[in-house]
Amino acid sequence: MNSLELRNDAAHQLWELDRRHFLHPFTHFESYEDSGSLIISAGSGSEMTDSNGQTYLDMIGGLWCNNIGLGR
Repeated sequence: MNSLELRNDAAHQLWELDRRHFLHPFTHFESYEDSGSLIISAGSGSEMTDSNGQTYLDMIGGLWCNNIGLGR
């Protein structure tokens, strides 16, 4: 793994399976081959948390979910 540090073996295994077998929309394939994708472990409202504890604002979740946030 080049730019992604995962805290536990389960997250690493999930990351590796995802990298090898899943095609995500809006993916830049060159960087995806090297660093894979984020493993999102929690979500609340419009915030998501990855497997390393980093929090993100979910800006495109409404495209696949709904427009009122996660968990509703």
